[in-house]
Amino acid sequence: VLLIAASVSTLSSITITATSTFTMDFLAPVVMKTTDKVKEAKATKLLCVVFVAFSYVIANSNTPILDMMSYSWGIISGSFLAPYALTLYCKKINRQGAWAGVISGFAAALPPVVCKLLSIDASLPLFGKIMDMGPHFACLAMIASLVVCLAVTKITKGNAKENESFYILTAE
Repeated sequence: VLLIAASVSTLSSITITATSTFTMDFLAPVVMKTTDKVKEAKATKLLCVVFVAFSYVIANSNTPILDMMSYSWGIISGSFLAPYALTLYCKKINRQGAWAGVISGFAAALPPVVCKLLSIDASLPLFGKIMDMGPHFACLAMIASLVVCLAVTKITKGNAKENESFYILTAE
């Protein structure tokens, strides 16, 4: 959730800055030849829509940056979503469950990275090449981390009070 929020806020900031700069520095003095603030605001809003649409087109194209982001964010979110979110809202998560969530999320997000780095041309029936499925495995990693974290906590029957040091470590 934090990674998505960071991406959205970054896109929002860049879009607002770029469109207002473009409108005030180029469109208003050169094209519109006016100082009407209402027209400038409308032009800025329209350009925001254009920039976001353009960002959407880029995000859905096949670029190496998107691969790298899906791998890195998939591994980070898959590893840390369950221990972080569950310890905030569920006080019964124990240390074993948290570590199991970290390890399972990390492991679930790795197959596309390994296939890409080692040039393994493995594929899944009905889905395609594993190396091209970074975002899918990232989502799988988050779900696996949550499920494993809860399951291991339930199996080990420990509670959070026995593992206070875990919360102290995660809070620092």
